[in-house]
Parts: sequence; C-alpha cells; structure tokens
Amino acid sequence: MICTRKGAHVCIVARNKKILSETLMEMESARRNPDQKLQMISADLTIASEAKRALDESYEDPPDIVFCCVGAAQPGFFVNLLPEQIEEGVKVNYLTAAYTAHAALRKMVCKPLPSNASPRRIIFCSSVLAFLDTLRQEGILYGVKVHCAFLATVYTPGFEKEQLTKPELTKELEGVDQGQTPETVALRMIKNLEKGRFFITTEIIGDLLKNNMRGPTPRNSIITDTIYGYIASIIFPFVSMTHDRIVR
Repeated sequence: MICTRKGAHVCIVARNKKILSETLMEMESARRNPDQKLQMISADLTIASEAKRALDESYEDPPDIVFCCVGAAQPGFFVNLLPEQIEEGVKVNYLTAAYTAHAALRKMVCKPLPSNASPRRIIFCSSVLAFLDTLRQEGILYGVKVHCAFLATVYTPGFEKEQLTKPELTKELEGVDQGQTPETVALRMIKNLEKGRFFITTEIIGDLLKNNMRGPTPRNSIITDTIYGYIASIIFPFVSMTHDRIVR
C-alpha cells in the first residue's frame, strides 16, 4: 500500500485469488494517479516455473524492486514436527525466495540500467528467530547438544567437481583460503566438539568471521552498529543463559 500511495506501479503475487482481489481493491483506493499500473497474479512461488511466469506476466520492463516476502510458520517443538511440515517450511520460506529472486535477477540482467540510474533492488524478508539457536535450546530438554560447524574449503571429490563450474571471480575471491584435507577438518571438528564449542570453525578465517558474526555484511552505521555489537556481546551471553535456565 505504501508503494501504491507513492505512485509506483505495483504487482502483487500470491496463491489465494480471493485475498489478491481484496488487496488489489485496497490498492485501487490508494491509487495516486490514473497512470499507475496495479496488477495481481495468482502463482505458486514454491515452483520455479511459476515464479518465472509471474515475472513474465507482470510488466514488460524488469521490476525496479522485488520483495520476497512469502513466508509461514508452524510453531511447535521440532521433535514433534512431521517430515511433511519441515518440507513445507523449506518450500514456503526458502524456495519461494530463491525462485523469485532467481527469476527477477534473470529478467533484470536482460535489460540493464544506465550506469547513472538508481540500482534495482531485491529484498529478502527474514525472521529474527534462529533455527539453530532454538533447536539448541530444545535439545536441552532431551539431553541433546546441538553444534554448528562452519567449514571453508575442503579438498574432496566434491570440491574438484565444484571447480569445474566455479566462476573465475569466485576463485579469485577464495585466494586467501588455503583449504584443508578432510582428515584435518575432521580432527579439528572432533577437537572442538570435545571442548563443547557451539560454533565450530577449523581455520583462522572462520575464527575471525565467527567472532565478527556479521561477517562482511555492510553496516548501516559503522559507529552505531559497532556500539550495538559491543552492547550485544555483553548482554546476550546473559540472555542465552537465562533462556537456557528457563528451558531447563
């Protein structure tokens, strides 16, 4: 609605035609000028071909902004979820975003903007709830510890297969990553497990990124985000301990 009020051309996509129609009527009431193009498309974005169809049936030109905001949750203890529920969660929350972004990006690169134009944008909408953290806490109920290992380059047959299609740019960016043998990775993972570490890394780059947490993600404000980072590093260990105590 905000985009409509600002005078933008807007296309909404969802499976439910009734909800789409009701939303489109609301958008029409917020129309800013008669030249605005307001459109609805019914499509199942958990299917790649449907995501492509939705982009193709929208406006002729590539979209300037794409919001990947399909999502749903089935709250409950992980141990009680059915495999079908897990699969549905992956489809609705991950595949819809991946397929939509893929179709949108392909359409965007086919008709690039002039270098002086404002860049097009793809926005992912994510939940602040973390699967790994919540599963770790649920595991406390069952006497199960959950860990996560962040591995860099591992010299396996799979790595050799990756190299066949890996872009040269990616290889260049990976230049500082010396790689490790499976044996080295396994030994360091076991060593970290024996120490009870939650986040497991096996080389210095992983150690640095783990302690930075945000990784190379751009900051909104270097000063503000750095201050928040320091505050969070002090507060969240106590928050985590409190949550663990509640779970127990």
